[in-house]
Amino acid sequence: MKPFLALGLASMLAAGAIVAMVDSADAQQFRNPECAKLYRMWLDLDRSKAFAMTRDGLTCGYTHGYPRIAVAQQRALRECRRRAHKRRCFIIDAR
Repeated sequence: MKPFLALGLASMLAAGAIVAMVDSADAQQFRNPECAKLYRMWLDLDRSKAFAMTRDGLTCGYTHGYPRIAVAQQRALRECRRRAHKRRCFIIDAR
């Protein structure tokens, strides 16, 4: 997967996350096939969405349909963290 790229969004810095944009080809490189499947599905969802994943690519969480992208990002991080068992989650894509 491509390295995580910091975009300097104040809301994400406050949340302690690094933001990166990845394309659908990267979904094939996720270490968890379920996360790859969810990411491909997520790409077709409505805007104001976010996808979060642990750096090791084994755990993920996503959201969509929120009125603001910052809220979608916070909720995606929360969903990922709930499953990550002490591993940090990062936003890998938000639109």
